[in-house]
Amino acid sequence: MKAIVLFSGGLDSTIALKLLKDQGFDTYAVYVETGFVNADYDHLKNLAEEQIGAKLVLLMRQQQYIEQVLFSPKYGYGRFMNPCLDCHKFMIEQAWQWGIERFGKGNFFLATGEVLGQRGKSQTRFNIDKMNKDLGEIADYLVRPLSIKYFPQTIPEKLGIIDPDSLLNIKGKQRKRQLELVEKLGIKNYSTPAGGCLLTTKGFSERLRRFHKHYGYQVNDFYLVRHGRHFWFDDKLMVMSRNDKETRAFAKYNDPLGRFIKVELPENVLGPIAILDAKADDELIRTTCGLLLDYGKADKDKEYTFTVNGKTYQNIKAIDRNLYADKLIMG
Repeated sequence: MKAIVLFSGGLDSTIALKLLKDQGFDTYAVYVETGFVNADYDHLKNLAEEQIGAKLVLLMRQQQYIEQVLFSPKYGYGRFMNPCLDCHKFMIEQAWQWGIERFGKGNFFLATGEVLGQRGKSQTRFNIDKMNKDLGEIADYLVRPLSIKYFPQTIPEKLGIIDPDSLLNIKGKQRKRQLELVEKLGIKNYSTPAGGCLLTTKGFSERLRRFHKHYGYQVNDFYLVRHGRHFWFDDKLMVMSRNDKETRAFAKYNDPLGRFIKVELPENVLGPIAILDAKADDELIRTTCGLLLDYGKADKDKEYTFTVNGKTYQNIKAIDRNLYADKLIMG
């Protein structure tokens, strides 16, 4: 029977993967990409394949996550826009579906790095039991190697495929046992505990919530939401790049829905680029041009001509950014 381990590259899922690999299972480390964690695929590959000897599988599920989870979580959000329970359930279901398509039912089981009581929301007894109920038959094949003795027996255990006595009985928030074990197992360069999901951060969550309210949200909007200076003029957004890297990225930004236009400096002026609400009137366009001149390397006393969305705007001078400080949303 194959072992499909929901893998993040963090401490707990790495230990779970290693334990099952060492027991002789043909193991698959499945990373489900939702689009909100800064995943280093090379690092994941090194950890799963080179250090542990499992096979890394990347499931790119950004659009499905947006449609099924992000803006309508059944279990609600955490402190910010993090739908942790729904997210975890979604990843389990995606890994299960991949296993069904690849190996067929009964030929694999799932495993996670969950530790009972470690996280205040997603790993409490109550919420895990609730999720198991909602997972239906998937829960019968879902093994938690780090806390296996605290959960009902799964089918692999009942069939004698897994020996629960050879696994762990960890619970609670402390990670002392995991840290001791990972050193004993010789695993290096795992990700730090508690991860880096942007949905758990206040600034990004506020940007995303407001962006979605006015424009919806598509996979290719991620860079725009995360980066740049965000100016809100009532219900219209203008995002200005902050450095060369962002400027190059914004120049390539593609919006097939026609929600935004690009505002660029004249050819002889170096500086940022702006992504602006396509419904902006001439006054807002001229304001955007003036702010670009102020942030860019322009002669602040000179007048410039801009071409925006095929229309020419003349006699534009730099506008002091401090006049619009109340429009700049930090985060």
